[in-house]
Amino acid sequence: MTITKEILSETIVCIIISNTDSITFTNATEFQEKTLSLMNGHEHNILDLAAINFIDSSGLGALMVIFKQLHKKRNTLHLLHVSRKIQLLFEITKTDNVLSTYTTIESIYTDIHAYRDK
Repeated sequence: MTITKEILSETIVCIIISNTDSITFTNATEFQEKTLSLMNGHEHNILDLAAINFIDSSGLGALMVIFKQLHKKRNTLHLLHVSRKIQLLFEITKTDNVLSTYTTIESIYTDIHAYRDK
């Protein structure tokens, strides 16, 4: 699993997952720790899941820990390029109520600007 960071602005960072197609019990801890480390200090965090086709309960748990850690600091998490299969997982587990998913980076920027205007 490769996790890279792309700084988009002073307050926005995009984390890109590659070299794996799943987040499971075998890599969930690594995913969680590396992702949180790279997101540290950024107000708005985009997690690009384009390469991910499968998430098991450990992977879902890791995503929720990331969300909660960011939320505690009043930071945001935006999930980009979520597959239909993973979106269904979020709906079944009701995590779609807290995890925000997007198909385009432009829609994330729209939400970030709305968040700032509150």
